[in-house]
Amino acid sequence: MLDSFRARGMRPDHGGTLSVERSWPWPIPAPQSGRTMLTEYVCTAMRKAKYEMLDDGTFFGDIPECQSVWANEDTLEARREELRSALEDWLLLGVYLHHEIPVLDGIDLNVRLTAEEEVVA
Repeated sequence: MLDSFRARGMRPDHGGTLSVERSWPWPIPAPQSGRTMLTEYVCTAMRKAKYEMLDDGTFFGDIPECQSVWANEDTLEARREELRSALEDWLLLGVYLHHEIPVLDGIDLNVRLTAEEEVVA
């Protein structure tokens, strides 16, 4: 379980609660060897994100290749965190439901079922 928190940028405090680490590397570095395929996909997608400041002073961001993944927040940092969270949720649900996930820079997260698995599903 601790590894899943580390993967989300969280760490346990001394009291047993969790706190979010605030050291966000921006711009997001290029994928490095040793990362998982999911982490590489998220980093690649975040590098493709488009951002703008809206007339109301909020920050909007989306990832054009990933349909319906967007965030709108009051601060730049909050928008980045929310966009990444929306992307992660979108990916997990898409993989679970066997939706077609766009291939980004050669990273393919799509699950391919065999003929036997399709009959059971």
